[in-house]
Amino acid sequence: MRFQPIIVAAALAVSALGCSTEKPVDSDMNLTETVPEVPTDFEVDDTVDGSQDETDFKRIKASMKGDATVTVTFTDGHSVAGMVAIVTPDGSPLVDTLVTSNDTVYPLKFSAESGALYYLKVSATKGKGGYKVLYTIKEPKPADPCDNITCDDGEECKGGTCVETPKAECSPKCKSGYTCIDGTCEKACGGPCAKGMVCNVRKNECVKDPCYQKVCAAGEKCVSGVCKAPPAPATKECKPACAAGQTCNTKTGTCEGTIETPTDSCSGPLSGSITMILPQSGGKSLIVINRGSKVCVKVGQTGKISGVDGSFTITEVLEFRSKAIISADEKAIGAARAVVINR
Repeated sequence: MRFQPIIVAAALAVSALGCSTEKPVDSDMNLTETVPEVPTDFEVDDTVDGSQDETDFKRIKASMKGDATVTVTFTDGHSVAGMVAIVTPDGSPLVDTLVTSNDTVYPLKFSAESGALYYLKVSATKGKGGYKVLYTIKEPKPADPCDNITCDDGEECKGGTCVETPKAECSPKCKSGYTCIDGTCEKACGGPCAKGMVCNVRKNECVKDPCYQKVCAAGEKCVSGVCKAPPAPATKECKPACAAGQTCNTKTGTCEGTIETPTDSCSGPLSGSITMILPQSGGKSLIVINRGSKVCVKVGQTGKISGVDGSFTITEVLEFRSKAIISADEKAIGAARAVVINR
């Protein structure tokens, strides 16, 4: 016997193996350990002769659990008729196939267990010829969890479970009253539903209307068969706060009405209120007051915040607003908002 290794080092390691002429099977069909072993991924050469060397055995040692393949290739022009097989140590066949002079390649596939011992058996009833043996093994493919699972129409198997097949989406999305069917926008439910029925756009079918003939209390509306009061309208706060004489429209968040202007001269104290407080460095605060040049407020004027020690000084004036600085922080001002400006 000789080996044709894939790499030189392996060739030297296996070239010492001889072809045993000793019968590898005893009277109890137990294979002996005297037959040579076929290394993984190396091609081994040998011959078989139906007249004198009619049966060859090779040991196959599985290095891991996996899908094993032992390929026996006879040389062109061989005249062998017989059988190739993979058998267990007790002689039980795992896989076998007949050999004829018409074919040259015979792959034997089987599931191997890690560390298990198997034997290749090459038998010739007549004829002779050379052959090569190549043994490979690889990890088995993981089982598909969807094997042997049959799903209903409109479903597909994913991870071993039948799920609804995703429907083709419509782009752009369908307008109101239409539904997407297989990527096409069509009129929902095919048109208006009968009396007492309502269109379920998701299912694209007319279903019983749970609100049909249901009577709700005054001000309530039937939604999915349940009478519900309408939600309270959302309110919007006016920021900044409205000036004197104006009111806040909570629907729009805007101030409405005419701002009050004093009827007297621009002399004397002027009352107002703080609309905003902005902290400043050094424990000071910038306050925004709802009084401006329209009522004779000027830069440099001073004033007091009701209930707060110290006075403020006007630093900037707009038509209906003014800004002032006071040596008091937001905590000291607290909730106080009423002011008096000295004019």
